[in-house]
Amino acid sequence: MISDFSVPEFIFREFLLWLLVQSEINDGSFELGGEFISFRVEDQLKLEGEGDVRQTDLKKGVPSISREARSALINGKLPTRMRVRLVVGGDEYIFVLDSKLMEIRGLKMPVVPLSEAELRMEQRIFHLSQVYRMLELLFNQFAVLRLDSDKWAVQVKEINQWLQEKPS
Repeated sequence: MISDFSVPEFIFREFLLWLLVQSEINDGSFELGGEFISFRVEDQLKLEGEGDVRQTDLKKGVPSISREARSALINGKLPTRMRVRLVVGGDEYIFVLDSKLMEIRGLKMPVVPLSEAELRMEQRIFHLSQVYRMLELLFNQFAVLRLDSDKWAVQVKEINQWLQEKPS
């Protein structure tokens, strides 16, 4: 029996990197469980690594396509926090995804104008479960690639090609 199973943080950092690059390559479009979602990095991206400057914080604009982001990634930094916009079936969610514990922070969900508190609570639970379900499906998609050395080699090549492109 495994009692203290944990995922090393670098896996979550690689997951955030994969999300960042795939959202740019595929214009933010992912197919998950038969439905299409939009996943875009918004106005906040934090990258961390080793060396003299260990942290790069990018805010405002679209940091994922900035020269600063690509430079930090080329120099070995990986995303540790990013604000994202997730659109699922017309519902829009904005939140910060943090690699430390794969946390969601500051989640903004669709506001449903319901009069009864119980119905509002049900809607909030539905929206929260929707976000977690999509993140789980995205992580599963990433894990399938990451655990297959041939598929992961293709992903690494794709990431490196993306890094070498000039930002638009």
